[in-house]
Amino acid sequence: MEEAIPEQRKATAGKMSPKRGGRKGRRVFIIVLCGLLGLVMLGVGYRYWVYHQLSDWVEGEQTQLTDQQLTRLARHWRLLGGMPLTFLYFDHRRTPAPSRLKRLLALDGSAACGYHEGTTALHIAAARGWFEEARLLLDHGCDPNLRDAMHYSVYDLAHLMGQKKIELLLDPRMRQVMVREERSSKERESRAAQILEALQARYHSTIAGDTGTTTGDTSTVRELKR
Repeated sequence: MEEAIPEQRKATAGKMSPKRGGRKGRRVFIIVLCGLLGLVMLGVGYRYWVYHQLSDWVEGEQTQLTDQQLTRLARHWRLLGGMPLTFLYFDHRRTPAPSRLKRLLALDGSAACGYHEGTTALHIAAARGWFEEARLLLDHGCDPNLRDAMHYSVYDLAHLMGQKKIELLLDPRMRQVMVREERSSKERESRAAQILEALQARYHSTIAGDTGTTTGDTSTVRELKR
């Protein structure tokens, strides 16, 4: 009888061990699941923070970001699966800011010319009539022949929205004319600045001279400044 009791206990212990093993397995599973959920929540929170940092910079509210910090945020934003920064720009800007878009284009690379939610950044710029933004996107290599989800090309959309300057910009011949005019305008401004500097230098050098010469130079400088 005494020998039967230990054997019965062994049999009972053998039957209970799978249950205990199952409980431990469930505990480990719950711990791992909680850890994974914590990591997911941490990633979501960080993505939300990066989004607001970038959107504040686009809107002009965040002015303390250095180029290095902006580059790091953009890299993390891409790793977290965020939209191209060019679309973030058009989502948050209500007025044009070409200098900020130019910085974002350098960070986006070729992704700036792709599709997002059935449209391209060039379509958005054309619809809004943002001339400088459209020109920056074209210079960046964006294709104006791409069509959006409604099968509109960039030119079709500009024509539909009555954006005449964008239509002219999209015409290759007119664009060449615009580039030449802009180049000649910059050359004229440069020559005018050189003449103005020369006259100002002459004015300062002759300020101690006769009154007639000084008065004549002063009036010339004022005319050029206008």
